[in-house]
Amino acid sequence: MKKFALLLCLFALLSCNSQDDGNPLSQPAAPPTPTFLDSDAKEYDLGSDWSLFRKGGRRNLVDKLYKEAVKKDKQLQGLEKQLNDWPELRQTKTELYDDYVNKSQWFWSSSQEYYDQLQDSLLRQQVRQKFEGLSTDYLSSITDHQSLLQQIDEKELQLNDQYILLKLELAHQLFRAYQTNEFPQLESLQQLQTDLDSLILRTKAATQEARATSPQ
Repeated sequence: MKKFALLLCLFALLSCNSQDDGNPLSQPAAPPTPTFLDSDAKEYDLGSDWSLFRKGGRRNLVDKLYKEAVKKDKQLQGLEKQLNDWPELRQTKTELYDDYVNKSQWFWSSSQEYYDQLQDSLLRQQVRQKFEGLSTDYLSSITDHQSLLQQIDEKELQLNDQYILLKLELAHQLFRAYQTNEFPQLESLQQLQTDLDSLILRTKAATQEARATSPQ
């Protein structure tokens, strides 16, 4: 009998513990308000940014929130570095090709300047045909390069689209925390309305008193 009672007590204790796990107080806290939007933050000066915003300035809140998200995430910092390094990487990888194309175009234009100086029209025509054929062969030789570069240009547009989507998504997550934590309560506006009603009544009473004491 004592063992049975002990088992009942143990079961009751376990039940209480399982109910405590569902207590809202044990749930994780909401994400903090972004520093840029925290009205209580002392370490961030909102003055210049908000004044620009109210005057139609070009400071973008999505950029501000995205930068704050990056500061808090090592993986995002690595990704941001890769994105910032991409233009230099592309330039490095295409430098030899660009140099080859520029010098080739320079040569064909220089050649034309020379064979156009030939006084013998038949000879000039023969040389022109020869060099135009060589130029055509050159253009054919870089067809694959041009095709690949066009694909890279198109993929860069895709990358830019994804970058925009990433900024929007991360900024919205932080802004949603702001909306949750900083949602304005009605009490302040209700009190303002009460104060206004009181002020109206006092002003009205003062007006009536002024009328009553004014000479007829």
